[in-house]
Amino acid sequence: MDKDGFQLDIAAAEKYETSLVPAVLRPLAQAVLAEISIAEHDVILDAACGTGVVAREVRVKVGSKPRIVGFDLNQAMIETANSLPDPHAKSCIWEVADVTNTHYDNEEFSLIFCQQGLQYFPDKPASLKEMYRLLAKNGRFILTVWSELSPLIEAIAASVKQHIGLEAEQKALSPFAFRDEKIIGALLAEQDYAHIKLRSVGTLRVLKASSEAVKNLILSTPAGMILAQQNQQIVAKVVEEVFDKMQPFKLAGELIIPQKCHLFIATK
Repeated sequence: MDKDGFQLDIAAAEKYETSLVPAVLRPLAQAVLAEISIAEHDVILDAACGTGVVAREVRVKVGSKPRIVGFDLNQAMIETANSLPDPHAKSCIWEVADVTNTHYDNEEFSLIFCQQGLQYFPDKPASLKEMYRLLAKNGRFILTVWSELSPLIEAIAASVKQHIGLEAEQKALSPFAFRDEKIIGALLAEQDYAHIKLRSVGTLRVLKASSEAVKNLILSTPAGMILAQQNQQIVAKVVEEVFDKMQPFKLAGELIIPQKCHLFIATK
């Protein structure tokens, strides 16, 4: 995989951690973990971990005993994960690695998570093959991918398309670009899993009902780096338009936006 196409700067990774993680990725991780049993003897991998929110929430759920490893192709994400003062983050191992070619041993992990990563992998079959290689016999691969386009992201995409162009729109929509459950299920079925289950998980994207919160969240999305390069008038216009479109989701000083997700549980 080409690393250069997947590198954020450290400021973007920190924005991801402070805006996107609390708004939607932590609630999603918690919703998924409510569906998954974890034992103290499990050896756990968080693949394409970003700043490691899934690994950290696993630690919260299961305690100090399991070995938990998180890897991401993006150096800035791993640096941010390593810099977090959270003791749950400090107890995990963070590494830079390519999802198609990791250094881990065959069947090293009994539980592998991949939250909202598959849609970004250029070589999806190779990535899933590598996850299968790493998974122990009777182990579980937990894969989540958005199943519906978020109204927030739809608003962001429309605004950046108008004020910046098609590339910005495509970046904004990229988290939702690969969500056909039949195609994903067929890719998983190419591996020799004993069982593959599909569930639907709902979560809420919650942020303060303020222009600043909306701006920070937009800048933490894939379109954020393109928007950050524009002049302040364009940035302000995009934020204003998105904030206005989110008013139907306003409740008690917050924007509460529902999202749905595919949850695949593949057992080896």
